[in-house]
Amino acid sequence: MSRRDSSRRVYFTVAALIAFATLYSTAGWAQGQNVVYNGSGTTTSSAYLDASAFSTSSDICARINAALNAVTVAGTVVDARGITSSLTCTGTHTPWVDTNTITIASTVLLPAATIVINTGWTLPAGTRIIGEGGGSDTSSAVTTIQASSTFASTFMISMGSSSTTICPANVCNGISVENLRLDGQSKSITGVLNNYSQESSYVKHVTFYQINGTGLSVGPSSPGNPVNSGPYSDLTCSFVSTAPASTTLCAVITGASTRGIHGMTCTNSTATKPSTAISVSGSNDSIEDVQMQGFVNGVAIGPRSSTSGILAKNITGSSGMTTTVIISNSFTPSDIAILGVNANGATNTIQDLSTTTTLTSATDPIVATYMLGKSESVSGTVTGHTRFTTSASVPSWVQGSVAPTGTCKIGSLYSYATAASGTDALYVCVPSGSTTKWSGVK
Repeated sequence: MSRRDSSRRVYFTVAALIAFATLYSTAGWAQGQNVVYNGSGTTTSSAYLDASAFSTSSDICARINAALNAVTVAGTVVDARGITSSLTCTGTHTPWVDTNTITIASTVLLPAATIVINTGWTLPAGTRIIGEGGGSDTSSAVTTIQASSTFASTFMISMGSSSTTICPANVCNGISVENLRLDGQSKSITGVLNNYSQESSYVKHVTFYQINGTGLSVGPSSPGNPVNSGPYSDLTCSFVSTAPASTTLCAVITGASTRGIHGMTCTNSTATKPSTAISVSGSNDSIEDVQMQGFVNGVAIGPRSSTSGILAKNITGSSGMTTTVIISNSFTPSDIAILGVNANGATNTIQDLSTTTTLTSATDPIVATYMLGKSESVSGTVTGHTRFTTSASVPSWVQGSVAPTGTCKIGSLYSYATAASGTDALYVCVPSGSTTKWSGVK
């Protein structure tokens, strides 16, 4: 490249940067205004509203409601991060219910502070609420929504409702809750409830703190169904002071096909142990990357009769727990896949009550694979299940390149992959006196 060409390139680069800076400064960028491109240039935009400039009410919900009341374009961002005082919502006030009921889709940005609410927030279709952070502490970087001492609802946040004004045709889409902490003040309530919201609806980076009911509850409620919602990711459920109830759950998915729970830590440091941390009782759901401590059982699959197509993956228990993953015997399981379970000190790694199988931490502290397929039945009575597992403690199907020898689990099958012509290619484990042996099948 010649010196002339190099100088020309530098000239045009500098000119482009100057033009860029001039374009935005003339549109008000230097003054902190929002800008949009209107076809021929940029212009200031009101599509990003500062809620602190609307209303002087002492109620943060009323101030956000006043800003939302000025919204005429769906998808407008209402920024409430500038509200630093009067952070209590009194009576039945919510950001969407005050002097007016707001149903237009919007994104509400909440401040890093503790917002005390007296009634649950019901989010209309297309609504997203985003905090500054969802950590478990009360630092200045965390947005906390806290139930008041006189909290009067069964939930803190509901993603939609049965109202066709909130969810047209009883179906909501595009509702999300992100980057915040829900403090239930040890009340028997639900943190986030989703009975209605479907596509593009999720909960992300949220802490459920001292909620003695259910942290996250997902399931249909006639006429709604949260099918295809999620994933529900990067969640924390913790109890550090007041003991939870024995029926407390970190999360439950019931009767809905969702994109699952991907990443959740459930920690209880009190002496009272709830019976289950996470329950999934639907179809085509997944529970992945979960750690639990201070519960009797970890992930429970079932007992809803239609439970099938469940994936439980990367599940870790802890000492003091009874079972890390448990399959109920109150239904006929079908197509259940459990991958990567670590008892981590729990008494049992997997307990399958449907086949009366228990893999203990003493013999199977880590189980890579445990799968149940379709059930086998005779005259309508279930007599067994197709099953595959990497555990050597229960019957399974194994393949190898040499003929099997030694003891085995009765019912196990062995495929002798390189058997010579005329020799047994399939073996079955059968009783042999007081022990067992492999027997070739012609």
